[in-house]
This record gives sequence, C-alpha cells and structure tokens, in this order.
Amino acid sequence: MSEQEKIIRNDQWKRGGICDMCRRQSYCKTECSAHRKYAAVRIREYIRRRFGIDAMRARMDHMTDGECGHEYEEDQDVK
Repeated sequence: MSEQEKIIRNDQWKRGGICDMCRRQSYCKTECSAHRKYAAVRIREYIRRRFGIDAMRARMDHMTDGECGHEYEEDQDVK
C-alpha cells in the first residue's frame, strides 16, 4: 500500500466516513460529518434495494417515456 493510500485510508474523518478504518476511532467522541454522509448514503441504498425503487422508476420511465418520476429526487439533492 502506498503512502497516499495509507493517508486516505487512515483519515476517514476527512473523507470516506468508515469509522473502522479511521486512525481517530479510539479517541473519537462525536460522529464526524463524513460518517453521517456515509451512513445516509448506505441507508438510502438499502431502502432502494429493499423496496425495489430503482426497478419501479425504470418501469415508470418506460410507461411515461421518461416524462415523470424524478421530481422528488431532484428536490432532495438541493438540500
């Protein structure tokens, strides 16, 4: 593993948000913003997989020729 890869792997509080890989894990007192973002993405992915949202969107696009179904997603990205 190169030095750059070690830095990226160890500084998860800056990027990534995977606490088990972070060098600060043993003395971390609060949840970092990188971990909050990481957790939110993983939760969204789980919900999409569990409820088949991507498949539903694909069917909606097919049925409406891509004219509807993405308004909510665009609103969420702005926040």
